[in-house]
Order: sequence, then structure tokens, then C-alpha cells
Amino acid sequence: MVHETWKILNKDLLEEYPFGEVFVAANPDMARAGQTFYQYGDGHGNPQHRTKDHLSALLVEPFTL
Repeated sequence: MVHETWKILNKDLLEEYPFGEVFVAANPDMARAGQTFYQYGDGHGNPQHRTKDHLSALLVEPFTL
């Protein structure tokens, strides 16, 4: 189901919309963030700290280029 939804979202990015490009590009970005944060549960009902680890790696930990 998730795979099919991503196919639809990616196909829709190629369509013409009356909205600005930034607005249209933000929608799949929000879907990516939601999938990343909730792919292992909500972090409360099954607190394995994966969500915390993902956020920490994304926002706090330094990375090398």
C-alpha cells in the first residue's frame, strides 16, 4: 500500500498545478517525514527510541561531507 501511494505521489509531481513549485514540493516532503517518523511505530506505544535516534541523527549529530 505504501509503495503504491509513493508511485501516485511521484507521478503527481509531474503534473501542472496552479500552486507554486515550493508548495507542490512540500507535500511529498511531508509524506517522507511522516513515513520516516512513524515507520517503526509512534515511539510511545512501543518506545524503542528509534524515532528519537532518527531525529537526533537528522537534527543534532554532526555529519561529514
